[in-house]
Amino acid sequence: MALIVRKSLETDTIETNDVLTELQQLRKMVLFDKVTGLFTMDMFLKKGAQMIEEEGIIPGIIVFSVDNLDMIAGMYGIEECDKVKELIGDGLRKILTTSYLYGRVHEDLFAVMTHYDEEDELINVVELLTEKITAHVTNAKVQLSFGICPMGESKDIGSAISKAELAKRTIKSNKNGENYAIFTESIEKRMAEDAKMNAEMDHALEHRQFAMYLQPIVNIRTHEIIAAESLVRWKHPTMGVLSPFKFLPLFEANNFIIKMDHFIWNEACKAIRHWMDNKIEPIPINLNISAIHFDHPKFVEILSEMVAKNKISPQYICLEMPEKIFSEPSEKIGNTLMELRAAGFTICIDNFGSYHSPISFFMNSPVSIIKMDRNFLKNNMMTGIGTTFVRYIYAIASEFGMQVVAEGVEDMDQVNELTDLGCEYAQGFFFSKPIDLRDFDTLRSNNMKTEYIPKVLYPTFEFEDRNMLP
Repeated sequence: MALIVRKSLETDTIETNDVLTELQQLRKMVLFDKVTGLFTMDMFLKKGAQMIEEEGIIPGIIVFSVDNLDMIAGMYGIEECDKVKELIGDGLRKILTTSYLYGRVHEDLFAVMTHYDEEDELINVVELLTEKITAHVTNAKVQLSFGICPMGESKDIGSAISKAELAKRTIKSNKNGENYAIFTESIEKRMAEDAKMNAEMDHALEHRQFAMYLQPIVNIRTHEIIAAESLVRWKHPTMGVLSPFKFLPLFEANNFIIKMDHFIWNEACKAIRHWMDNKIEPIPINLNISAIHFDHPKFVEILSEMVAKNKISPQYICLEMPEKIFSEPSEKIGNTLMELRAAGFTICIDNFGSYHSPISFFMNSPVSIIKMDRNFLKNNMMTGIGTTFVRYIYAIASEFGMQVVAEGVEDMDQVNELTDLGCEYAQGFFFSKPIDLRDFDTLRSNNMKTEYIPKVLYPTFEFEDRNMLP
């Protein structure tokens, strides 16, 4: 990477007398962040414009923040958060000694501007900062995420910072585990869609544009639908029927997920009441529970009131929760899980195997149902050792009285493989895509045997078992 050597911009100082006047103090507060001593946004923009004008560089903008700052605040207090930011500022001064401009441009957002010839050079800076800053911040373990915006011929630094921040927000959906994202036009389009949905979501809820869909969970031996997972679709008036992948990340970020989930939970309770009123045998409905609900003080109370209002038993409500909740439990989460179990709700761990679950999980958990992550199953069923591992998870779960459901089943071969492993329950597009309540009732009334026939599992006799033959 070509470096432009010059004195460090960050060391620019405001000439002062021994006693700063009030005006000079105010000017210093505007130009320099009081916690880190770095440039504020105003000074960053001013110095950046000077770099572009005087040196004719092609600039790239990198922004980053500490993802787990709220957790650090909760565990150690606000003072430690400020200490983290102070150490990051100190780290930037030590790491980026030449040809870089850097500052704290928002409350929790740091920005770096530098020259680049190839985008890989900006990625190299991200990797350098990740390594050095995580090592330099010694008072807490920090997790950093970065957004990159190559500016090209543009001179609009403020816009580039906004675009880099937009890119950073997409990192949660990054499947490669990378801690950075590069701004593209598709990201800008997605963020425009998010802004549109953000403006319309309350209206959509009020006018019942959100709809509950059900996907059946099937006993692959008896061919019966034994439960259903409730999912949400947005019947948007101009964008059509939107998949949750389109709007759930936004709703989780802005906390609207709480309102929408409450609506879907109530729809599920009404569906069970509908079955009871129409002499249709009710089956459990699985509700998806985001980790954010554990911060709601009336989480258990709201669920219990919905069940009571619709005059149904909590045994028909199964709560699907992400594996991470169980892998990193707090006392608060543990107490809430026990409250839910005591209230009569069934607890299910979703996407088992996508995070990390210790063996002790089976002994110390209030979970009754395990849903095996589709990728976990797929990856392990490709090898003999992996297949044995999955088989033993089924066996252990069975010993502890847990029901195991295989997710993401898409073809007959998978059904046969799961049958061989001892799996009884499965869910996926092979059986049915998510459908509305009316179509779900029609599907239940049909004989699932006509949809598929799994192969029959017969025992095999090893050499030492031959004396058992008649």
